[in-house]
Order: sequence, then C-alpha cells, then structure tokens
Amino acid sequence: MNYIRLFLLIGVCTGTMDEIKEKLLTQLRSFYDFALGTEIDYQSNMHLVVTYFLHVDNSNKHKLDEFYGVRETVYNKSIPTILIIHGYTDSKEREVFKHLRQMFAANVEANLIVVDWSRAAKQIYFTAMSNTYQVGKEIARFLLDLDTDLSMVHLIGHSLGAHVAGIAGDCLDGKIGRITGLDPAGPGYEFLGEVNNSLSLDSGDANFVDVIHTASWFFGVLKPIGHADFYPNGGAIPQPGCDNIIVTEVWKTTTY
Repeated sequence: MNYIRLFLLIGVCTGTMDEIKEKLLTQLRSFYDFALGTEIDYQSNMHLVVTYFLHVDNSNKHKLDEFYGVRETVYNKSIPTILIIHGYTDSKEREVFKHLRQMFAANVEANLIVVDWSRAAKQIYFTAMSNTYQVGKEIARFLLDLDTDLSMVHLIGHSLGAHVAGIAGDCLDGKIGRITGLDPAGPGYEFLGEVNNSLSLDSGDANFVDVIHTASWFFGVLKPIGHADFYPNGGAIPQPGCDNIIVTEVWKTTTY
C-alpha cells in the first residue's frame, strides 16, 4: 500500500519507461536534498508565488500582498488572525474555503486570511514538498510584516499545507498561538521527521498544535505529532461520506 500511495502522489506513472525512471530519479533527488537541507534554492521572489486574501465578510476580500495600505485600513490587529493554507495540488478556489469562511464569520471575530501557494503546490509531489520550506518561510515573513501579536495567530493547514504551517511556526521560534494540521501529508514525512523536524509540523511549532488524522496509512501521517491528535473513525480511510479515496478525506469528515 505504501508503494501504491507513493506512486499515486509523485505522478511518475505516465510516459515511457525511460521517462518514468527519470521522473522517479528526479523526485528522489529532490527529496534527498530537501531532507538533508542541501542544494535548496530559497527563492528571494517567493512573495510573488504566495498570495494572501483577507476576508472581512463572506463576499469582500482584499489581496494583502500587493495593496499594503489595506493592512492599515481593514486589517484589525486587536482581534485574532486565522490563516488557512491549502495543500498539495490545491488552491484557494476550493469550495471548502467558502464553507470555512462562513463558519468562522458566524462564530469567530477574526481576520480570516486565505493563503494561496498553488503555483508551488501544483507540481509533482516531491517538487511540491521541496517548495514547502520556501513557502513557510515566506508566510513567517508576512506575519512579521503584519506586525501582529503572534500569540493571537492561528494557522490551519491541510496536507502539505500543514507542514507549511509548521515551517512558518518554526521560523518564528514557536511563538504562533495555535496550528491546526488537517491530514498532514504522509509520504516522505515519516522518514523526514526523524531527520529534521524543522521541515515538518510538530508540537514545537506553536504554543498549541492540534492534528486531525483522517487518511492515515494512505495520504496522511499516522503517528501523533501535536499536543493533541485526533483520529476520527480510527483515522483511516474511507471516512463516512467519502466514497472516493482520492478525494481528500478530512474536508468531508469535518462537515459531519
């Protein structure tokens, strides 16, 4: 099952045999360099790849990375700040973000910021995985630029986005108030956590780290990595309401 999961995610099963071998070797090299922290190009223009959208209600949104003046007129430093970070091959356009915005608007007074790093996430798996450090570092820079109280910040990350949140928290010395990991990506990270915790989500990345595991043994990390780890229905697929295992489990699980 682990080999099937790996090939599904790294996308090497298309093309001729020589092309498949080359893709696999490229991804393995990317993972090796990422895990050991070697030959990683920490791009100086990552702020052009990662964008931020502040939602002040269910309809109005402001792009914060280009219009810096919005931060002074709309962003409210006196209330909590929530950042939602999508995962592998995803983007801010997913329907779940609409549901999350509605939920938070109805229950929490907060600055709700949706992070879009789709240009770096829509890559073959290990390439996207190797991009997570740069994205996490950029989010940490963004939070410092907001000049907000980090203890009032809540990062919510799904799949690779959970590890992006962890990296951002690590870059900020664990001063983030809370990080919630929704099915943190599993392939590669079972090994990576033993090598370099600064490249994945763990309990040292925020004052409180909670993790929901709903696709363990397949897409998600199995072992507990936060202060509180939850395993609905045993944490494995299929989850109630999910008849397609390729559909990310945690989004549907959280609607029940």
